[in-house]
Amino acid sequence: MLFAQGFLAQAGGAEAAALKQKSLFLYNFIKNVDWPEDRKKGDFVVGVVGDKELYQQMNGAYAGKEINEQKLVFEYFDNISSVTNVHILYISPEKSKDLATHAKKLRDNKTLIVCDKEGLLSEGAVINFVVANNKLAFEISKSNADKSKLIIGPTLTKIATAVI
Repeated sequence: MLFAQGFLAQAGGAEAAALKQKSLFLYNFIKNVDWPEDRKKGDFVVGVVGDKELYQQMNGAYAGKEINEQKLVFEYFDNISSVTNVHILYISPEKSKDLATHAKKLRDNKTLIVCDKEGLLSEGAVINFVVANNKLAFEISKSNADKSKLIIGPTLTKIATAVI
């Protein structure tokens, strides 16, 4: 019984570490992407669709911090269709099936769309998480960033596993 509890604690520890790493990546995306001038006023809103644990992690770690004089604010959404005006939107794999339907609206709002499922760059995501060499990594769609009027910083393009 003690072994099983120890194993579950380790599995939970690995899950928590992965969640923290994804949260840190998202925070660094915010710092290394340039939004158009009209999006550099007011609060900087980060939306999370379908992953309450990631939302809670990010909200707890970064809410109220400022980047370029904009206070970070976090919002949770159950689905993509309920998303309001956000700067960056993380969409969980379970909720990403509707991305193509909503991608144009999100692009028009100059939203950085971040997903976590293979093939979603072709559906409109700007950044997609992948696993490379057993580590969390990401790929970037430069054309989707351009359509959203976002400038991806050189630091991100340098460390991405792919830029298409």
